[in-house]
Amino acid sequence: MYALCRYRSPGLRPTRFGERLLVWAGVSQGRTSVTVNAGSERERVVAEEQLGRLGRLHHAGKVSLDPAQQWVMQRLHELGDQLERFGPVLARYREAVREWHTLVQKLRRDEEERRKGLSGWKKVRFWMDLKLEKVPEVHALTPAQLNAPAEPQFPHSEKPRGVFLHGAVGRGKTMCMDLFWSRARSRGIPGMRVHFHFFVMTLHQWLHEYDICSPSARAQKGWTHPIQALVDKFLDHIHSNTGFGVLCLDEFSMPDIADSRLLSLFLKELLARGTCLVTTSNRFAAEMIELQTFTGEDLQAFSALLRSSCTSLSLDGAIDYRLSLGSVCTESELMHLWPCSASNLNLLRSAWRRECTNARPHGKQPITIRVMFGRTLHIPCRAEQAAWFDFLELCDGPRSSADYVALAQVVKRLYLANVPQMSIQTRDWARRFILLIDSFYDAGSRLILASAVPVERLFDGTGHGIDNAAVAESTQFETESGKRGVSRGNRAFGMGSLYSGADEQFIFHRAVSRLKEMQSARYAAEACEIRSS
Repeated sequence: MYALCRYRSPGLRPTRFGERLLVWAGVSQGRTSVTVNAGSERERVVAEEQLGRLGRLHHAGKVSLDPAQQWVMQRLHELGDQLERFGPVLARYREAVREWHTLVQKLRRDEEERRKGLSGWKKVRFWMDLKLEKVPEVHALTPAQLNAPAEPQFPHSEKPRGVFLHGAVGRGKTMCMDLFWSRARSRGIPGMRVHFHFFVMTLHQWLHEYDICSPSARAQKGWTHPIQALVDKFLDHIHSNTGFGVLCLDEFSMPDIADSRLLSLFLKELLARGTCLVTTSNRFAAEMIELQTFTGEDLQAFSALLRSSCTSLSLDGAIDYRLSLGSVCTESELMHLWPCSASNLNLLRSAWRRECTNARPHGKQPITIRVMFGRTLHIPCRAEQAAWFDFLELCDGPRSSADYVALAQVVKRLYLANVPQMSIQTRDWARRFILLIDSFYDAGSRLILASAVPVERLFDGTGHGIDNAAVAESTQFETESGKRGVSRGNRAFGMGSLYSGADEQFIFHRAVSRLKEMQSARYAAEACEIRSS
């Protein structure tokens, strides 16, 4: 049974808190009627097993299930069943391969002993043939030359295809994946559930550890290639010695060409070992590629790998559940003030002073947190798990997603003053601000803002005299290394000139949708619950 609960992946950061999953499934307090596409009795049983706690709330009359979500959950349930059956098959294959290698090594030793036992003219002729390279060395003999049986074949036909779940923002894609992951964990399937851009950072961290590893240490671990080291680290992390497992990536994106190459090689090796991929995204990979400015064989190979290893499922319901969360916070629970007038800034400062009053003396001291690769981030204004920053302090400097992920791990309430309306001239600010929103949303932390305009207009600035150019999907996870993603053409969609193009529209909509959810009283209450627990 699924369990909607908060969990923390070993060695990684926590996933989004589970209570919000109920909202995405259509939870409405006080609702007494239930709208469910029941279907057959088998479908009903499958849905209830898949939902777990959500199913119990359904029986209590508090949840209305989206038929599209129910259909996706049934497909994921089938994938879970296939994974359960595939685990023992892969284990038997690995055992057969180990036995085959042991047999080959024994035959090789026997051949070596046979050669040592030669005498007389046979020995002389053998060494002459060896010197003339008519006879290979023992270590160069193939299994067929040793009269060994054929190597066992990987059970490709029994390996389940993964799932690439895509659709518009707020439709419940993450909820469906989290339900699948919760059930997989309850059945003992090893794996990892992680946000995509944090996983990319983890890969870079592992790659850095490989680079600083000495050649002798690499040889001791059997590493002959960095991709092999990355896959070994992943499998060690999920405690899988057969390659069996599942990788759940939330909000998959088509990154820049360098990360595409890294991910393509990593996933190709990982999937070849038997791991299954389940991921969510706003678009399917083939559609992402059409909107990228960088092209090439590596990118096409990446797309082909995803198409061959994953089944595409579309979740495009009519409702954005993030926009139906109920009332916004009261004035005593400030989440967003606009415009940045003197009175509103005074309200924000008053709320901050209350934070400082409730904080212990040592909790008010400035701290410096570690980011990645030896980098640090200084927090000058702190009150326990709250921090105060001006917008330009966080979004106008050399920042990347790693900074905001590290900040969200230690700061649960961020007071951000003087947030401007962003336009094409300040698209770097917009990139970093969206990264900040994503990091805090995924960590279940709160953003208390004082901005120049309402949420809907934050990214709606105009840029006079500048061509409409926009970041591609990869800019959500772009670091400050000077890499740029520019959309093809000038496909404006009527929501301002900061972003143009279908792919950029998803980035904008996701940021606005998340900011609106983060203003809700329900989000604030859940964040407080997590903090107290």
